[in-house]
Amino acid sequence: APASSNTTNIVITGSTRLTPSVDTNDPWVLNTLTFNNSVTPVGSFTLGGNAISFQGTGGDTLINNSGVTQTVANDIDWKGVLKPNSGALVLNGDITINMSDLLVRAGGTATLNGQISGTRSLTRTDSGTTIVTNAANNFTGGVSVSHGVLQTASIADAGVASAIGAGTTINLGQGTYAGSDI
Repeated sequence: APASSNTTNIVITGSTRLTPSVDTNDPWVLNTLTFNNSVTPVGSFTLGGNAISFQGTGGDTLINNSGVTQTVANDIDWKGVLKPNSGALVLNGDITINMSDLLVRAGGTATLNGQISGTRSLTRTDSGTTIVTNAANNFTGGVSVSHGVLQTASIADAGVASAIGAGTTINLGQGTYAGSDI
């Protein structure tokens, strides 16, 4: 296990041991986790096991520079920016967003399959696509999309758990929709 502090930066690269596991009872406490293409061939990893807690500066936190899809199956206590730069990122674990908004940047695709909960917001900026699939998402912050695509199969009334949370505000580009508008 890596040192567990909010200054720890982990880089995963190559094509060996494609299913690494967070094998400690306590969550990994990290500043950043980066999938990179510095060693070839580049493999498609699936990280699993116990939880990850991002508690660094709140900048770029979970980054994919590998050119292939990378999957994180761990539950995540979120702080920072999700950046699918040159390959898709798939998050299958539950995500708690109490320390900062879940900000998705860069031109790739981010798929959020786990339940998103907490008091903060989901925000999509830059080109690219964010796919939210869990109809039980109950985060209470709003949803904001200033560039790119936010894709979901369904939404519910304001204040009711849905793929885009239980918040009461949706910001799309320059417009804000709230309350009975949603």
